[in-house]
Amino acid sequence: MYIPANATEGDLTIHSSGMDLAYHAHQQPTSRAGQRVFVWDGRTSDGNAANTGIYVFVFGLGNRTVTGKIALVRK
Repeated sequence: MYIPANATEGDLTIHSSGMDLAYHAHQQPTSRAGQRVFVWDGRTSDGNAANTGIYVFVFGLGNRTVTGKIALVRK
């Protein structure tokens, strides 16, 4: 999953809908289609596949915070 963010680095945190921490990492974005994006591969910080569900992402980008929701669907 690619999440756009115009920043040179930041902290990406992913929480389950129950606000349990699923993933956290300090990242530098990669470039996709001319945009800087942060990447989440659908795995928890332990490396296990995250369950299907709604997740809340939080970017700590220096002096600002960006939040949003994403749906992860596994077949």
